[in-house]
Amino acid sequence: MRSKRRYNSVIFDYDGTLHDCLAIYAPAFRAADADLVERGISQPRDYSDAEIGSFLGLNPVDMWTSYNPALTDGQREELIAFVARHMEDSVHAGRARLYPGVLEQLQQLKDDGYTLIFLSNCKDAYMRLHRETFGLDRYFSAYYTAEGCDNIPKYEIFELFADDFDREYVVVGDRFHDLDIARRHDLPSVGCTYGYGAPVELEDATVLIDSPDGIAEAVRSLG
Repeated sequence: MRSKRRYNSVIFDYDGTLHDCLAIYAPAFRAADADLVERGISQPRDYSDAEIGSFLGLNPVDMWTSYNPALTDGQREELIAFVARHMEDSVHAGRARLYPGVLEQLQQLKDDGYTLIFLSNCKDAYMRLHRETFGLDRYFSAYYTAEGCDNIPKYEIFELFADDFDREYVVVGDRFHDLDIARRHDLPSVGCTYGYGAPVELEDATVLIDSPDGIAEAVRSLG
């Protein structure tokens, strides 16, 4: 039986919150960047992991626009497909990894009766591959992606399903896109400082955690 509490539905970001995405994204980004340099589209430079991590959480169109605003629509689409294939190959090769303890945290919340909702600025195929690879259907009741919602902002995606579940939500994420849902809709939030966002992005979080091991406790603390 679901226990009585104020908040019963938890919206989770994925990359940088549950999935240690840099392990497969950084090699894909560097391969794409090297190809652009070889073709004379970009100038050679070394990107640190921190710089590459700052792109995570953006939808792919915004990410490549941020990388180089001069890219054409066609070039962006090529890059998005290139990175997607590279990351998919890495997942199939067993190089993708969730943060330690994440599945246990999700199971705790599931056992407590929370409804868990996946909301990511990713592509549908990426979401489906990770659902299968990590058995995410054991934990999540619904999945929403930027691609599946015409690349609208996360706070607008939330508006598409806000009436479909318990209407008292908690948002868990590591970037400003996640906290923006909470700000605009007056929701409590858990800011994950171990992810890829700058500290300023999480300033308005209700609770901050510095390890995935704190997810379940932080959600419970909100009531």
